[in-house]
Amino acid sequence: MNNREKGLGYVLGAGARCLVSDHITLGVEYNITQPTFEQENGHEYSRRSKTWFVTAGYKF
Repeated sequence: MNNREKGLGYVLGAGARCLVSDHITLGVEYNITQPTFEQENGHEYSRRSKTWFVTAGYKF
């Protein structure tokens, strides 16, 4: 029997966007995700993941 509990976590993000032309935006963002805990078979551990991603948008 697999006993697993998941706790709450948080996501933090920071980024910068710049207007390339009148309608197009480009940006870079950095994200930190931190689940507080995941308990499985009596062991608690936390997982962190950090990701960079590029965003592009179109503004009408």
